[in-house]
Amino acid sequence: MSSFTGTYIVEVDEDGAIPLPPVWWLAALAGDPVGEPGPNLIVVPIGPENGEVLVTTLDRHILMVEKIRTLPEGRPERAALEVFAFEKCCAVSVTPDGWIPSIPLISDITGLGAGSLASLRGTGTGFRIRLAQSMDAP
Repeated sequence: MSSFTGTYIVEVDEDGAIPLPPVWWLAALAGDPVGEPGPNLIVVPIGPENGEVLVTTLDRHILMVEKIRTLPEGRPERAALEVFAFEKCCAVSVTPDGWIPSIPLISDITGLGAGSLASLRGTGTGFRIRLAQSMDAP
């Protein structure tokens, strides 16, 4: 299992790509060692009201889905979680040099664009991405 810890502030490049800290690149690789051209991460729009997305490895996403499926059928929270976990998430292939390419799901929710600063906050099982604010400095 992969582990993402700490908080990092990184600059989004001119194409909208977000660099991963080297230790997180290794964690992403551990979560999907056979991904081509690089490891795949799953972007989930959990936290859009706060302008952030959750990024996790495929193995962690599978565990999250299994946990959702343990909730009783018909419960509103199960339905809401299923929408985020199945319908609104997307996979993204990290480049071989450790960058998350620009995708609409991230830029639309976070407002990140070329030259802006992104806050990457580890959650242990993944990390959250949002526009950096002065209080985010590590």
